[in-house]
Amino acid sequence: MVKDNYCCPRCRYNTKLKANMYRHLYTLKKKCPTINNDIELTDDIKIYIIENRIYNIPIQHTPQQIINNQIYNYNQFNNLISNMDNMDKVNKFIKIKNIELVDFEDTLDENYHTKVYKLKNNKYKDYQLKFQNMMETIDEITTVSEISHLNILYDDILNKIKIFCEGEWKNLLLEIGINDIIKKIQSYYLDAYECYIIRKINNESSNSRYSNELEDSLYEYYKFLAWFDILPYVYEKNDNKIIYNNDNNRYHEYCNKYNLSDNYYDKYKIILLKINKSEQNKVKRGIENIIRKNTKSFFLDLNKKLLDSFNNDSEFKNEFIKDIKNINSIK
Repeated sequence: MVKDNYCCPRCRYNTKLKANMYRHLYTLKKKCPTINNDIELTDDIKIYIIENRIYNIPIQHTPQQIINNQIYNYNQFNNLISNMDNMDKVNKFIKIKNIELVDFEDTLDENYHTKVYKLKNNKYKDYQLKFQNMMETIDEITTVSEISHLNILYDDILNKIKIFCEGEWKNLLLEIGINDIIKKIQSYYLDAYECYIIRKINNESSNSRYSNELEDSLYEYYKFLAWFDILPYVYEKNDNKIIYNNDNNRYHEYCNKYNLSDNYYDKYKIILLKINKSEQNKVKRGIENIIRKNTKSFFLDLNKKLLDSFNNDSEFKNEFIKDIKNINSIK
């Protein structure tokens, strides 16, 4: 095997003999000319040349080159995550950050547990929901403030709603998905509100003005349910279940009367028959837009989190790139 000549990285002097290179490096009275590179021949470099024959000068990046590389990497990663499937982004982020998603129903219980307790036990002096409050409730429950509570997404490609429930993502057609969200909110929150209003109406029967105001609130709530063809809580419930709202901790005598159920379900049916289709479609589109807006906002925020982690968390960056390479190798 032919060995390389000894070579001076400063002036390109080369020789087959180590003694000649030693003399060139150590005994010249004047430094050799900077024909090749203006490099200082330090003791470490001289020793390296004597032992290895050739010294390759490390590439020195200027501050501007370093900045350009950083910008290139940033833009390259930004383009990568912008073009990735949204659920791939979610799955990679929660996997690398070791985040466990909370079920939608657990989020509902967490959000409304205190309100439901107060409603069932008449702790509110006056609690009424108008149409705008219903829409705000949808907005509140579909807004993701922490990625661990990500459990509702709008899939703009499939035009479906994704709901994380019972440990898995369920894909539902848009209208079915919205109905499912409202029914779950109803079960964890609005059923208690409905019974609260009915109790207040019956307790305030002597105060006609306030009783009418409560009736109006119940009408708005039933109209909201009717837009989505969702049955109210009173349907086929006996009076005790409405008055006590299934609160088993409260002592009460068994009652098999359905007076309240019949009365208020009849009111709901009248509202259902008078539904204005144009108004109904407007409300449905409004809720679709809320969920779409919140999903878009979430992914904009997630993209920022991914970029921040890429720039500031080397472990995340390495794991993310490794994961991408593994997927590409499988393909």
